[in-house]
Amino acid sequence: MAATYPARSQAQVTGSIPSPGAALGSSGDLSLLREAISRAEAGDGGAASAKAERLSDPVARTLVEWFILRSGADGISANRVSRFLSANPGWPAEKTLRARAEAALLSEQNSADDIIAFFRNGEPRTGPGRVVLADALRQRGQNDKAQALVREAWRSNAISSAVERFVRERMPGVVTRADDKARMNRLFYQEDAGDGLAIGERLGGGDLALARARAAVIRKAPNARALLDAVPAEFHRDPAYLFARAQWLRRQDKPREAAQFLHTAPRDPRLLIDAEEWWIERRIIARKLLDEGEPREAYRVAAGHGSRKDTDIIEAEFHAGWIALRYLKDAATADRHFAIMQKEASRKISVARAHYWRARAKEALGDEGAARQHYEVAARHGTTFYGQLAMAKLGRQTLQLVNTPHADEGKRAQFNRRPTVRAIRLLAAAGLVDKARPFFVDAGDDWTDAAELGLLARLAGELGQVKFQLAVGKQAVGRNMPLDTYAYPTNGVPQSPALGPKVERAVVLGLSRQESTFDAKIRSSAGAIGLMQMLPASAAQTARKYGVKWNPQQITDPVYNSQLGTAYLGDDIASFNGSYILAFAAYNAGRRRANEWIAKYGDPRDASVDAIDWIERIPFTETRNYVMRVMENVQVYRARLGQPRLLIDSDLKRNGGVATAQTE
Repeated sequence: MAATYPARSQAQVTGSIPSPGAALGSSGDLSLLREAISRAEAGDGGAASAKAERLSDPVARTLVEWFILRSGADGISANRVSRFLSANPGWPAEKTLRARAEAALLSEQNSADDIIAFFRNGEPRTGPGRVVLADALRQRGQNDKAQALVREAWRSNAISSAVERFVRERMPGVVTRADDKARMNRLFYQEDAGDGLAIGERLGGGDLALARARAAVIRKAPNARALLDAVPAEFHRDPAYLFARAQWLRRQDKPREAAQFLHTAPRDPRLLIDAEEWWIERRIIARKLLDEGEPREAYRVAAGHGSRKDTDIIEAEFHAGWIALRYLKDAATADRHFAIMQKEASRKISVARAHYWRARAKEALGDEGAARQHYEVAARHGTTFYGQLAMAKLGRQTLQLVNTPHADEGKRAQFNRRPTVRAIRLLAAAGLVDKARPFFVDAGDDWTDAAELGLLARLAGELGQVKFQLAVGKQAVGRNMPLDTYAYPTNGVPQSPALGPKVERAVVLGLSRQESTFDAKIRSSAGAIGLMQMLPASAAQTARKYGVKWNPQQITDPVYNSQLGTAYLGDDIASFNGSYILAFAAYNAGRRRANEWIAKYGDPRDASVDAIDWIERIPFTETRNYVMRVMENVQVYRARLGQPRLLIDSDLKRNGGVATAQTE
């Protein structure tokens, strides 16, 4: 199978990665670096350190130390981690390393003063950190602060048996019954029925009855109803009971009855224990109510959320506003919800979505001026689904991508002085470039200079790592930084002869970007593999259909995987008469489900069906998001491939002979 790949640089061909400044070392040094990192990842920190001492490059030595600390091997002291973090700001995995240091404190023999000093520059973030500091404060007579820390750990952090033993032995009586109950509830919200039930056994009485009922609901046990009925009446207003009863009723396909229990729940996030899980349950029940023709009740469920996390607030307020606008025809109420959503939104996708729907609400209220203003704001984010829809509303026909700022000599020098950049180059020169992912991803999240981020993305491309180039660009663009070109690389999928129906090149790239972020070796928890995340059974079936020899060992090969994936996608598009919405939904959730959604919500190809509402009605959050992301990607990739005409409106209603930009 012939394929066309991007030209490889001389550095990629020879294996030597050029870098400004000092040379990257002899082949012997690079071999030693490989050996040291291998020993570090195997948990042999002593051998790794011994090899690192023989390295002449200080960044190489730091790199080995980073791998040792990141490995989590036994015997690494908290002070060793702390010294590394202090001496090397900006290195990736800082939160992970900090958590390892706090865990190490639990088994070390440090004085109370040393522990208090350790946390002088930052509050503890983990359960072990909080309880160790609590014990130190208790030794210094600060009992109230100690108890507050333990309470926070018990209610907010994962608590291992070792941490629990430490607290109960060193600070008997500090953990109250209320603390244990809060921890039990948190475990049940995380669907850890075993550990939650164990705490219930300790608590006894009505708490044990409630614990048994919650465990049964989580396990979908046949006696769940009987156990819920057996919970004493005085616990029937307990938020944990209300949640369990609502969840059980929802699973029995009784969303109306489930909603009544949600309506009596408090909105105070502290009483809910896990407001995020409460929102998930509310979202599912609200959508089921909408499916059953109960939009007013669906609205009440969505609007009654007690979320405190920004992403949950955004989702909850969207649902309440969308239901109010589209199904209750109450634009004023909808606008209030979308305004809250707008206030919470900070990333491009959410900002565009909030302003688009505020514009729709303003239109319904007859305020065309305000509607246009909100469309204008949404349209500034032209790489997003709702930004593109806003552009179409404003009559804009061309998608303009933002170019990364030019890096002058000063910026280049600053970039090349970064130890983490040299670490990337060292890993590449040693043949370990795949291990550089955290350096690229963390920079995409943290760096504030767009020109330097552009240099980093370019470096990823020079190293032949499209997936890392995408990681940098995607993270940066999500923070509203101008890296469109790097966030949408065009060489992530090899061009090769089609096995089945021809598929628009922008569609192949847009879908693969969402599926695998162009990582040819990635495997999902569901067993999907490679660039286009093919399930082996689907890949084998497609291979047989198109007369290609099926070789499961070859499924991670970029050409083989993309040819089979493109053929499978082409069949999806053909089976839905050209509809991209349905084809993308089917690729993610299966053709059977896509047909079920047509039966339930109407056919988005039909002019009488609102395609945007149809997408928002998709019951699976993952698939709903997937369809939007692939649709927006297609528009961007057309522009990247020289076809900047915006066709989002026609793509939404695509059916048979609708014209599209063909960029095979």
